[in-house]
Amino acid sequence: QTALSADDLRALRFATPPPGRFALSVLATTFALSVLMALAILVNTFAMAVTLHGTPQSRSPLVNWFAIEAGIPFTMAPPRPSNHPFDQVPFLTDDGGVEVFESGACLLYLADKYASSSAEERAAWTPWVVWANSELDGLCFGAVPGDHRVRGESMSKPEVRSVGRLDQILGGREWLGGGGFSGAAAAG
Repeated sequence: QTALSADDLRALRFATPPPGRFALSVLATTFALSVLMALAILVNTFAMAVTLHGTPQSRSPLVNWFAIEAGIPFTMAPPRPSNHPFDQVPFLTDDGGVEVFESGACLLYLADKYASSSAEERAAWTPWVVWANSELDGLCFGAVPGDHRVRGESMSKPEVRSVGRLDQILGGREWLGGGGFSGAAAAG
């Protein structure tokens, strides 16, 4: 017999297991529903719906990487349409109406929203995100602003001042901007 009686339904409604064969089943169901409700509250309290407009050929994979490493749930959207003022990617939105463009700005926003505990912590990696966005493309790809063709790389040339200095800095530590993975690591 699989149908529940009126007494069984009343017992479920008040979360009191009825006597007999349904007791274990009702108890398990009540526990499972309590866990699901607690999870739903946690998700609604701490999760934010992040949408990232991007392509694999842009700097948006840096934002994807950081979000994945930091455990930030996000969805990918086509590169266009988006509200990026220059019609480029990446472009990030969240369910609170925040809109962010440029990979470094996206990294800083996500890190600030999800991974920062203090201004001091942010100060350890924010300069590296900004430096990577302004200097690293040129060192890695010989990029010229506005012209994204690869023109050669400088990262294998320690005589280039920035490359030599970066080698010195990384020679003494595993991570840029702190003791672990951060927006600085994703940016650079």
